Amino acid sequence: MKRKNRFFVTVMLAALLTAILLPTAAMAAEGLNDLARVPAGERLPRYIDDIGLLTSEQAAMLTAKLDEISERNQFDTVVAVVPMLDYREARLYAADFFEQNGFGYGSDIDGAILLLAMEDRDFGFASFGYGLNVFTSYGQDYLDTRFLPYLKEDRYYEAFMAYADAVDDFIAKAASGAPYDEGNIPKDP
Repeated sequence: MKRKNRFFVTVMLAALLTAILLPTAAMAAEGLNDLARVPAGERLPRYIDDIGLLTSEQAAMLTAKLDEISERNQFDTVVAVVPMLDYREARLYAADFFEQNGFGYGSDIDGAILLLAMEDRDFGFASFGYGLNVFTSYGQDYLDTRFLPYLKEDRYYEAFMAYADAVDDFIAKAASGAPYDEGNIPKDP
């Protein structure tokens, strides 16, 4: 009798674990490709705004600036505005968004993205390929100082333009052989 009870308990535990883990695994696998918005081989514009933060004129000027910086440097420079994040933190969401939507130059997928999630007013930054050399950890802290003051004041257009200018500056600094890093970060007034 004890043997039957132990067997029954083992079967019930296995069924319970399967009921818990199977949907979780399915959701995780589904989440791997949930940010892709275009078929493979196509691309989104470099400014994506699901909220409508900018006027159409501002969006066009920002997109043109991002395109010019991206093409001149062969380094995709992207800004995305989304309503909310899912279970991922903003930095990881930004990285997944960039990769799943075909951004990045060359085999190393050179580029960077600034993603703003409006519900929690959270932002994430991610860089890829050559961007890992361009944006050191100290450099990323400095990058934040270039656009965050505008974001804090809800001056989104200025924030995104400052981000684009900063990426261009960071790429030039890295190309000179001295990326912004500990010891060579400018002291802002």
